[in-house]
Amino acid sequence: MNPGRLGILDRYLLKELLLNFFYSLLFLSLLVGIVSATKAVHSGYSIGIVLPWLRDSLLYSLYFTTPISILVACTLVFGRFVTDREFTAALASGISPYRLLAPVAALAVPVGVLMLLTQSTILPELQHRKQDLGRFLVKQLENLGEGKMGQLRLDDQGGVVHWYEIRG
Repeated sequence: MNPGRLGILDRYLLKELLLNFFYSLLFLSLLVGIVSATKAVHSGYSIGIVLPWLRDSLLYSLYFTTPISILVACTLVFGRFVTDREFTAALASGISPYRLLAPVAALAVPVGVLMLLTQSTILPELQHRKQDLGRFLVKQLENLGEGKMGQLRLDDQGGVVHWYEIRG
């Protein structure tokens, strides 16, 4: 068999890995999105502020949801592979256990390279945007002077920052 070409078993495992990877990534991203949106809405932010922030938050969360999704996919696929006794059949037919790692590498290596590229380009930009929003809010609050219990409108859709006490 050609070492650079994926066989039937490799394609089967890779297909299962990809399906489980995308479903677990979708589930984890949905979970992070729901939690983030709920926190933001309960804090009193308007939908006009929450949606762009939620998009950035989901992109930022890919930093940790992607590796977790790969681990979940490998666990589910190889767990089923062993449970259905396909692993035993593969070993009995002379396939090395290390050879079964080829589909995992076919998934993990491109995803790893993509993660390295995004961590050097997209993540610093998202972090910078987050800091810019914080600096904007601090400047607005500094310009208010001193006072107790107030609020600062952020947009026309009801976004408000509340404070208890400001000392200038």
